[in-house]
Amino acid sequence: MIKVFVDSGSSIKQNEKELYNVEIIPLKILLGEKEYLDGIDLTNDVFYDYLENSKVFPKTSLPQLDVLEDEVTKLTNEGFGICLNYIERGV
Repeated sequence: MIKVFVDSGSSIKQNEKELYNVEIIPLKILLGEKEYLDGIDLTNDVFYDYLENSKVFPKTSLPQLDVLEDEVTKLTNEGFGICLNYIERGV
């Protein structure tokens, strides 16, 4: 079996997640001085309220490497195969 996992910037919807058995790793989102995990402790309502009412633009960062490593370990322990792939984009 193969399991696909993506970060929350992929815009995968909950029904697609369940339909295609996709794991979503949350991005970190910084709103001012406060850090959130996308979809975990940050709702769309809070995010858009911040956009409307703040002069500071939100910042994002990739999931931490240890979070990705933990997810890969969990999936391999569950019997899933791992295929690392990326798309090289031309400039």
